[in-house]
Amino acid sequence: MGGNVAQLLETTDEGTRRYDAKRHAQLAEAFAGHDPGVCALVCRASGLSLRGLPDQARRTVERALVLASSLSHPPSIVHGHAMAAWTFMVIRDRHGCERTGARTAALAEKFDLPFWRWYGRYFMGWAKAQGLTLSEGLALMEEAFPHLVNEQLYKAFGAGLAEARFDAGRATDALALVGRAVNAGGGVAGGLCAPEIHRLHGVFLRSLGSPAEEAECPLRTAVEIAEAQGAFLLKLRAATSLARLWCEQGKRQEARDLLAPVYGWFTEGFDTLDLKEASALLDELHT
Repeated sequence: MGGNVAQLLETTDEGTRRYDAKRHAQLAEAFAGHDPGVCALVCRASGLSLRGLPDQARRTVERALVLASSLSHPPSIVHGHAMAAWTFMVIRDRHGCERTGARTAALAEKFDLPFWRWYGRYFMGWAKAQGLTLSEGLALMEEAFPHLVNEQLYKAFGAGLAEARFDAGRATDALALVGRAVNAGGGVAGGLCAPEIHRLHGVFLRSLGSPAEEAECPLRTAVEIAEAQGAFLLKLRAATSLARLWCEQGKRQEARDLLAPVYGWFTEGFDTLDLKEASALLDELHT
């Protein structure tokens, strides 16, 4: 359950300030095969999205892709687009995710980087699953998932796949996947995705008829982990799910008291789905 968004933002801020394309371009191969400047920017965009600053995350993605396109280093270009797609998935921007996911897959084909092709296809699938092509999107995600996951990334890619399975009516399969993911995935990537896995666990349990008290436990855990990590977008998402559960039980005041201050923290991103859904629920709770 490790991971700290503030630390991620601090580290990537220092990385972007120190980076000089002319001096550091030769370091690409030493840094896992991609340019450290592109890496710092796309990781910063990911941190900003988790923090609940989606407008800043989008601008940082643009900077990363401009830098990547200026380099004659295919792995850095593909890595930049793949992580851009990841950021769009976090903020639930399906159009941005599909665009950069498709670009990732195309670039991977062009430069013969098959591993990154699976990234692109997963993100294309996630985006399609959010629209009117759920079955097509789910098929792409199911195809890509085995090629992407390891212990560190199981939570990261498992969350999106589990939700798509759930939306397709495969609630039992979705619950099995998050049950596996709860105990999988170490490192920063796995830790920062832990709140979403616990949130989905609670949502799926309730949908399958578990008592409200049983579903409430992982939802509370999701809120608490996200708060500790400083992942305020995931905290809002988890608080919205928990508030809905309490609303079902007639605990409307408790739901308002939970959700209102979490929503009130935000200063941007009001066009994103998470903030729209939280706002709509708060309006409902005030009627």
